[in-house]
Amino acid sequence: MNTKVSKNLLFVTLLIFSLLFAHVSGLSVKNRRSVKRAIGDVAYCTFYNYGYNSKVSGEFHFTEIATSTVRITGQFNTGYVDDVKSNYAYVIKNSSGTTIKDLTTEINAQITINIPGASAFECDFTGLTVDDLVGASFCVTYKTSTTIGDAVITKV
Repeated sequence: MNTKVSKNLLFVTLLIFSLLFAHVSGLSVKNRRSVKRAIGDVAYCTFYNYGYNSKVSGEFHFTEIATSTVRITGQFNTGYVDDVKSNYAYVIKNSSGTTIKDLTTEINAQITINIPGASAFECDFTGLTVDDLVGASFCVTYKTSTTIGDAVITKV
């Protein structure tokens, strides 16, 4: 009988200790604050090549890897007509057409053009968040005047 009483007493003591610890340390469920995700946020855009607002095709992912740092990964599958990298420009534009970020230097340093597409790339850009990019367009131009790709960036 003493064994049963001491087990019950031990259980009650541990239960009280756990509840007190949770209260003191702020682990109460109702006191938890909802924190908006940032690092780890992901967005994407897809260029479709079916003669509708785009001549390039490919898919791109935008991942927030650190505070105000976004990694862009992707590959253009079609739409390149020559292999001179300097003939192409890559920018992110907001809905009014203003450039948010010019990505040309970093992307051109990484890709190899293999007509009709290009190799995959992965570039990190500081000063950006995924939320800055959502709703903006990833635009590709050829010889500074012809838009060959324009895709809206959407958050996952």
